[in-house]
Amino acid sequence: MKIIGNGFEVDNYPELSVTFKRIWADNGDECSRQYAGTGALKADYTRFGKRTFSGAWNDCINAFTRYFRNNFADGYRQDAINLFLGNFRIDPNNLPATFETTVLNFDYHGGAIVGAIFAAAMIILCVLVAENMTATIFWLVIFMALMLFIFINGEEFVNKPRLKMD
Repeated sequence: MKIIGNGFEVDNYPELSVTFKRIWADNGDECSRQYAGTGALKADYTRFGKRTFSGAWNDCINAFTRYFRNNFADGYRQDAINLFLGNFRIDPNNLPATFETTVLNFDYHGGAIVGAIFAAAMIILCVLVAENMTATIFWLVIFMALMLFIFINGEEFVNKPRLKMD
């Protein structure tokens, strides 16, 4: 088609360059949101041509968000993708009589996570305002026990796809 000549460079046209980089970064953000659940990493470099502190901070937040979502909240997304792509087909003759409880189910896994968060908060509170070390040591032992439980049973805490493919 030869609409653009061989010697054409976007950077020679500042307004076009800014618009092109913005559109390119926005497209990357949307593709990343669909796949990973967060905006694209290093988008500041795409937009401005250099790394910025706010961009690095945003990448840090996105990385932690991706880690959490991919390990603890992504099973349903993989199920949806498998259904959408036709990788899993529902057999109407073999439907379950009842459905398993979902995210709202508060079993010992949720209790361990909430307990560990509460114990960590109590440790901080005891260090800041407690008069004796007994309470701090008590909450530290509780926190360590819960973290050990979570570490040992880590596979059970991960959110996995529920649709089994052959």
